[in-house]
Amino acid sequence: YALCFWSVRAQLYPTPDTIFETIYLAGVTFLTVGYGEIVPRGTLSRALALGAGASGMAIFALVVSLFFTLYAAFE
Repeated sequence: YALCFWSVRAQLYPTPDTIFETIYLAGVTFLTVGYGEIVPRGTLSRALALGAGASGMAIFALVVSLFFTLYAAFE
């Protein structure tokens, strides 16, 4: 996701200066924290942020369900 955000960095406000800022944006979006320092302005960057947030929630749900499955298997 960081490379995708880097490719649409002109649609972000403020425009990230380094790849590390886009890694930060991708991580914050993926973890669904969303601090708001860097905000997507364009349609493509907003769709990318939405996809990253949805992926983060989906992976979290998969991990939680895996833990409950393992717990039920050992009980």
